[in-house]
Amino acid sequence: MYQSLAEKKGKAYKVEKQGKCMELPKLVAALNLSPESFYVGSRVTGLVAAEKMRKAIHASIVDIGAKSTRPPHLYGGEEEISPEEELRRLEAAVDLIVPLAKELGKQLSIDTQSAKVAEYALEVGFTMVNDISGLKADPDMPELVSRYDADLVVMATRQRPGDCRTMDEIMTALEESIDLALAHGIKREKISVDPGFGGWQGKGSDCDMDIIRNFARLKDLKLPIYVAVSRKSTIQALGGARDPEDRLPGSLAMAIWLAEQGVDYIRTHDVEKTYRALKVWKQITSLDRGGEET
Repeated sequence: MYQSLAEKKGKAYKVEKQGKCMELPKLVAALNLSPESFYVGSRVTGLVAAEKMRKAIHASIVDIGAKSTRPPHLYGGEEEISPEEELRRLEAAVDLIVPLAKELGKQLSIDTQSAKVAEYALEVGFTMVNDISGLKADPDMPELVSRYDADLVVMATRQRPGDCRTMDEIMTALEESIDLALAHGIKREKISVDPGFGGWQGKGSDCDMDIIRNFARLKDLKLPIYVAVSRKSTIQALGGARDPEDRLPGSLAMAIWLAEQGVDYIRTHDVEKTYRALKVWKQITSLDRGGEET
C-alpha cells in the first residue's frame, strides 16, 4: 500500500553532509496519457504506462497526466483539451494502472486542474492531486481534495499556471494556495509546494534563474518542496539543449543540485537514471566526509 507524505518522512535515503544527515529526494515518475505532451518519451498508453511503472523501480509516486500543459510558444499547438477528453483518456488506462500501483506499492498522483477529473481519479484509487494551478483553476478542487483527504501539490500560480515572473511572486502565490487549502480543511501535512520551473505563459528564463538564486526561500514555507524540472526549457537555458530528447544530462545535473538543496520530491521522466546519479552523488559525498552511508 502507498504511504502518505507524512508517513514517509524519515524513511528516505540519507547522506552525511556538513556533519548532519540529509534526506535524498523521493522520485516521482512522470507519465502522460496525453499525445500532445512536450516530451515524446513521456507519452504513454495504458499498456506502456504499466510497463514504465514496472521499470521505475525507485519511484515512490507515479504522476499521471491526461492533458498536456506544454507552452505553445516553445512546442507548438494551442488546442484546448476538455475535461471530458482528459477523463476519457484516464478512464482508458485505470484498469491497468491502479491494480499495478497497488501491486508495486506505489502512490498514484493525478496531474490535473479539473475537479471532475480529480474526483474520478481519487474514487478509483489515486491518493494525490498535483494541481499546477495551485487550486485556482477550478473552485471545486479545494473542497474535493479535503473531502478525500488526499495529498496535494500546489504549483506557484497567480491566475494561470506558471504566470509568476519573480521569486517574490512565487512566494506570494504559494502562500495564497496554502491559505486556500487550509481554509477548506486540507491538512497542512498533506501539502507540498512546487515553484514552477519552465517556460510557462511565454516567460523567459529569467524567472527560473531567480528561482535558482533564491531557492532557499522556499524553505520558509516549512512544507515539503516538490520540483518538476525534468527535460524542461530550464535545462535548455542552462545547458543549451534545444530538443527535450537531449536534455537528460542537464536534468541529471539539476537533480543533483536539487538534492544538495534538500528538496523532498523530484518529478522526473527518467526515474532509474536519476536514481543512479543521486546514488553516485550520495556515495561521493559520504566518502568526502570520511563517513559511511546512513
